[in-house]
Amino acid sequence: MILGNSEIAFILIGFFIAINIIILIFLIMSYRNILVPIPNLNNAPSQSMISLEVIDRYLTKKKITGLKVVRKPGQVLITHSYKKKTFYINDLQLFNQSYFLSGMGLDYVLGRTFFVTQLYLKNKHVQTMHFLLYLAPPLLLLFFLIVSLFTIIFIAILKTNPALLDHNNFFYFINRYGVLNLLLIFIIATYLILLSFNGYFKQNLENWYETEMRPFVKKEFPELYDDWIIARSYSRSIQFTYIFGYNFIFKKIYKYTGPFGL
Repeated sequence: MILGNSEIAFILIGFFIAINIIILIFLIMSYRNILVPIPNLNNAPSQSMISLEVIDRYLTKKKITGLKVVRKPGQVLITHSYKKKTFYINDLQLFNQSYFLSGMGLDYVLGRTFFVTQLYLKNKHVQTMHFLLYLAPPLLLLFFLIVSLFTIIFIAILKTNPALLDHNNFFYFINRYGVLNLLLIFIIATYLILLSFNGYFKQNLENWYETEMRPFVKKEFPELYDDWIIARSYSRSIQFTYIFGYNFIFKKIYKYTGPFGL
């Protein structure tokens, strides 16, 4: 028996939904098993320094202009005043208390600051990682939803009015060449490829950040350098990002996953 376009379409939709359920279960289980280390808050010289000052120091030392740091309740904003573009850097909360500065806190603040400033500076490497890690997966999920809905509507229309296929028109072309099925296959294949390379992309971004930031931390925060290295090991141990279009779930049960994990 040869399957028709409608049967293939429903198989593809069901397959992708099943894959996403499996992925989500795996992510939730691995997320629950993450053991966040207790931050070392014993570095007295750093206790009075908050994330705002760390960001300011980084922007000053790197001579990055055109950005303004603004503190608001629950978050720190880095605002690009010229293009009216705002980069959001969430303030880290650990164990229900606002931190001042630790190796882990420094890693988070510098990691997020490095990331958004490199986007601002149009660093092609960071822009690519930003797209592949954080933008493409949810976009593909959105495209899949749109194409799936369009496919179901298309099939329903043809079921109620088969005569539409008797003419060499739009409906005939879409059905004859399986255009919607090809779109579904492309979306699913691209999503799975991104999924399989997510860990590689994340480690690539971690390497880039660590290479760029190591001399800066060693010079500007010598008392926190060893703690920062330990925090780096923890961040690297998070093998992939908890995004894939479901980050809203993990933000509800927030755990610290490094500067690039969530």
